Amino acid sequence: MRLLIVGYALCVFVFSSLLHADRATTLAKRAKSVHTNTCEDVSDEETCHSSYAEGCTFSTKPDTYDAYLSFLKNTTPSPQTAQPQQVFTSLADFQNLDTQTQQIGIGKQRQKTFAKKLAALGEGDFFGVIGYLYYAEKGGIETCNCKLKNPSDRDFHLGVGFDLALATKIADGDVKAQSAQGQPPTEAEQRSIIVEMTPHYRAKYHSTWTLPKMENLVGRQVKVIGQLLLDNEHNDPNQNCAFDNADESSCWRGSTWEIHPVTRFFVCTNTSPCTAESDDGWTELDVLGDQ
Repeated sequence: MRLLIVGYALCVFVFSSLLHADRATTLAKRAKSVHTNTCEDVSDEETCHSSYAEGCTFSTKPDTYDAYLSFLKNTTPSPQTAQPQQVFTSLADFQNLDTQTQQIGIGKQRQKTFAKKLAALGEGDFFGVIGYLYYAEKGGIETCNCKLKNPSDRDFHLGVGFDLALATKIADGDVKAQSAQGQPPTEAEQRSIIVEMTPHYRAKYHSTWTLPKMENLVGRQVKVIGQLLLDNEHNDPNQNCAFDNADESSCWRGSTWEIHPVTRFFVCTNTSPCTAESDDGWTELDVLGDQ
């Protein structure tokens, strides 16, 4: 009997591992069936995301936005199941993906016809990133969030960079992390990647995640876990600094690859930097006090 129990447990473990490993491919199969929506009776994130898996817009014209991209942004995997396949620790890790993205020929097109190739690069799988929080702000008014305007119904848009010296200057107020509207982008913007906390994911799993709490963590070392996603709506040399011919006067992000949605967020509470190899010093945001 004990052998049967052990054998069953092993089969369950292997089956669960295979399901996780194939998440990107499974999601990619949905690309052909997702569709755009016209918003009706949407008042907040709950009515938005209980009605529209792909978000919605107020336009009645078909194919007015990338339904598959919005569908990916709106996934809500359990934090416990989101085990990262790899933890990135540099901007180069993300920009290597940008190079591969350019090689498969996707710019700002709809992702539908590229879904399998993007899944092969990791889109839809869980990854982590260790860096420093450069800035935190409320996200824009987007179709994935049913064009809702209330800050609580919008994403938290976080910039994570990899330069401790720059992070310290930002925290001390010696340099600005973000440019004023109409001004050239800052070094922090151009040398960081973007991670996003979505409103329905916060509501479902992380009610203590607030924008003021994130703003208070600027300059700190952080570890972010979540879904790897290509936000290719910004994939051109005017916005994405990862291009060889990027316009340095206007590009405002170090990569179009993001962690989105964020499923878990940790802050290093050690006096020395934390590492990817150890859990020592990493405190989950949900239990972090005012530090």
